[in-house]
Amino acid sequence: MMNNKTFWTKADWTLLLPFVIFVTAFVIHYFMVINFYENLYQYHDENVRAEIINAEKQVYNVNLIGNSLLFIFVIIGTILSLNIGFLFFNYQFKIKEICTVVIKSSVIIALIYLILPIIMVIETNIYSFEELYKIEFRYTLSRYLTDFSPIWLRNLLESFSITQVVYILLLTIGIKYVMNWNYKKSVLNVIKIYGVGFLLWHGFALIMDVNFHQ
Repeated sequence: MMNNKTFWTKADWTLLLPFVIFVTAFVIHYFMVINFYENLYQYHDENVRAEIINAEKQVYNVNLIGNSLLFIFVIIGTILSLNIGFLFFNYQFKIKEICTVVIKSSVIIALIYLILPIIMVIETNIYSFEELYKIEFRYTLSRYLTDFSPIWLRNLLESFSITQVVYILLLTIGIKYVMNWNYKKSVLNVIKIYGVGFLLWHGFALIMDVNFHQ
């Protein structure tokens, strides 16, 4: 049986798991929503049905591209943040092992996309891609804001979700075994290093948003 250290440091088939889950999730999204609209409008004019379905497909394509880029960016950004941070604090580490930990930890991000359809089924009986990709934002700190809250605050709080907490937790566990640290040291260093990268990125994103909406 593979021990924890081997699991977090070994580059094996489990590195493909986050990407397989991500692709599977979006395949499920597509057939779930498109099938819903085909059944809903099966007795309507064919042109009307085609127009509605094509509109949904456009929303799907935009979200597929956007979320794919975001997923890859999170992985690359985390890898860069941890590597730069460890270099800055003069920690001895292997880049390959850090990459392995980050990719394996990203499974939680992919799983969220797999869970979204389940939440949509529970919460509503009207399916659409627009509603599907709004679900996660309802489970962030931004849900406590009003409609008059500034955009920069909304965007910042939308980043604080259960997904982020679990992602950081998995990173902490993985780094613990890679660096042979105790949990306390691992938590402190991951939060310190990943947190700085997280804030820098969102600081940049907030500036762009504020300028765009002026």
